[in-house]
Amino acid sequence: MTKIFRSQVKDIQARFKFGVEVPRTFEDAVRFDKENGNTKWAVARAKEMEQSFEYKTFSVLGAGEKHRKGIKEFQDFSFMM
Repeated sequence: MTKIFRSQVKDIQARFKFGVEVPRTFEDAVRFDKENGNTKWAVARAKEMEQSFEYKTFSVLGAGEKHRKGIKEFQDFSFMM
């Protein structure tokens, strides 16, 4: 019973921060913008992507190119839409 309650509370907490519903997917963000008649989530996403490129957060290695020492290599395309 406790596990069920915890999972339900965790689920609710993940959707709301400071009383504002937070989108879980890109589609949720687009829907929120349409429902609210603004582009706040689109602007926030664009700003986040712009800053990640500005600070050179990600780099694409060419064929046979090795990453610098201390840098972890990963493949995750979930941030690309």
